Amino acid sequence: MPPQALPEDLIKPLLEQLEDTADLCRCARVSQAFHQSSVVVLYRNVHVRDLTVRRDVRGELELVHPCSTLLLKPWYAKQTSLLAALVASLDPELIMDCLAALRLCTNLRSFTWTSPANVRANRLDKVLADYLYVIKRLRVPSLSIAAPLGVTPTIISNLMCMDDLREIAVHTKDADFIRTESMAAALRQKVTHLDFLVGKCNEKESYPSFFTRIPRLLSLYLREAKSHAVLDVLTVLPDLLSLKTHYIPQSPWTFSSKPSSRLRHLEVHIFNGQVLNMWDWIHHIVPHASSLESFIIRDPAVTSKTGAYRFPYEWTVPSSFFHKLAETHGSSLKCLILDGLHVTPEDFKFICEQFLALQWFTVHIAGQCTDAMSNIIQKARELKFLAVGFQSKLPPNSAAQHAGTWMHRGSSKLTLAAIRDELFEGKWVHRQSAAEFEVVSKEIKGNVYGWQPDA
Repeated sequence: MPPQALPEDLIKPLLEQLEDTADLCRCARVSQAFHQSSVVVLYRNVHVRDLTVRRDVRGELELVHPCSTLLLKPWYAKQTSLLAALVASLDPELIMDCLAALRLCTNLRSFTWTSPANVRANRLDKVLADYLYVIKRLRVPSLSIAAPLGVTPTIISNLMCMDDLREIAVHTKDADFIRTESMAAALRQKVTHLDFLVGKCNEKESYPSFFTRIPRLLSLYLREAKSHAVLDVLTVLPDLLSLKTHYIPQSPWTFSSKPSSRLRHLEVHIFNGQVLNMWDWIHHIVPHASSLESFIIRDPAVTSKTGAYRFPYEWTVPSSFFHKLAETHGSSLKCLILDGLHVTPEDFKFICEQFLALQWFTVHIAGQCTDAMSNIIQKARELKFLAVGFQSKLPPNSAAQHAGTWMHRGSSKLTLAAIRDELFEGKWVHRQSAAEFEVVSKEIKGNVYGWQPDA
């Protein structure tokens, strides 16, 4: 079948599998149907700092800015849901074009601003303020600002006027930012999701005071905060449901009062290989029984696209941690991702037996893949996705057989299984008059051990 004859409802899913922009551009020239679907994918996320070199009608090289294309073809702008701006030039004409293109993005849901590290914040005030004015008119709910040299009072006053803002990410090295009363006022009663990174400051004093003024916060990514500061923040955010943070131990070690937050989702990143007292600290973060539904822990030092199943890892999760976690959250935990750490075969069995609601499980086992694992996995009756890394290599072509055995059982809900660097999908298919269970190898994009269920 020629590409032009493909039904339109099949073209877009096919094009979304392409990652190379050049391939999408080629597809856009196949036919009108391919062009429309390609544009939707190409212009979904626009980075206004990108410059493309192409030849004009005379064969001469010219620079093309994405905003120039949006101005020439406004229909493209209506496909844009995320726009990222990095001001590499203060050229007034280019900035005006970018603002004009931004006004055409009527379906924009997220805007990202990155200030150059070598330009003072006050020099960019007028430019960023103009962007924020357009963002306000478009009623964009999600905003990200990366300003290494600080966020000025002028910008903070603009944020206070953005009534539709619900998600905001702020990354800055300026510690005065967190002490600014007006910044907390800009976030109060509006923002429910916050991604936060601030330079060196007195976290013990500044963090609780700042977060007390943001009572509606539901989701928080607190970057590079020391362990005691994280605990202090949780005592003043009773409605917080999701926390993502680094673990940076602080000495001397002391527990603050019991957190008021009843977290449903917790993600912890090990910082520079420091795990001293981390397991007790995690239990202190989620003390409320049967509240936690998702727990993710990652060691970025050993996690990569090809190294996520590399052994031996430096850290083994202690058995006592799983026993205490099962006592508190054994009936509620649905997602458990241990990325960059490994467990013993005995602990793998314990997890499958004791966490009754478990649906998504990523783990590395310091042992071999054996036939007995099928009986162990059968204990996890709600399991839908399983990714397992083993210390030892498997015989050739045996991964598919193991995965099929795990998925093909009477009451199994398991449909996706990854073993080391191979991913398999199990499904029933009709062939002639009988149904057969089929195991299909799937392509892996990125690090399968870093996957997590959709929110």
